[in-house]
Amino acid sequence: MKREISFSTENNKETNKAFAKKYFIDQGFVLTNESEDELKFIRGSYLLNMVTFNPLKWKSDIILSFGHTDVEAVFNISTFGQTVSKKENELWDVFISNLKKTVLEEKDFAAINNSSLHATKKSSYKLIGVTLLITTVVAIPAGIIAHNTNQDNVFFIGLCLGASSFFILKDKI
Repeated sequence: MKREISFSTENNKETNKAFAKKYFIDQGFVLTNESEDELKFIRGSYLLNMVTFNPLKWKSDIILSFGHTDVEAVFNISTFGQTVSKKENELWDVFISNLKKTVLEEKDFAAINNSSLHATKKSSYKLIGVTLLITTVVAIPAGIIAHNTNQDNVFFIGLCLGASSFFILKDKI
């Protein structure tokens, strides 16, 4: 997933860099490269992508470029091991928007990011719970039918049908 943002400010390059740098470091990103006109941050790993409920911990590379008063940011976010939900997309939108607000307004938007993260995690937990419930409700009768008919495939078909509810519900919950 790739996202980009660019904007102009009334601040000078050094002020823009300082606020952007603080924003990312405060959010848990690691500064890997800093030059006069650029900052590069990374976070996460492919393994973490598969087990985290925090999209901001997904493997990501972010490059910020600074002109005299302009800021450009390119977000390369790996979705490896993920089926990205609407809420997770919205969280990244808020996070990127708050970068711009942080630099323009020179304020801390960590509380808003944390609130959005909490809502995203809650949605993800609810999605997992509903998927498990549907899978159980479908798999138990399928298992009974499979046992009584000696057709083991019926159970696995029921299990797959129940689990596929995840993909149907991921943008609705």
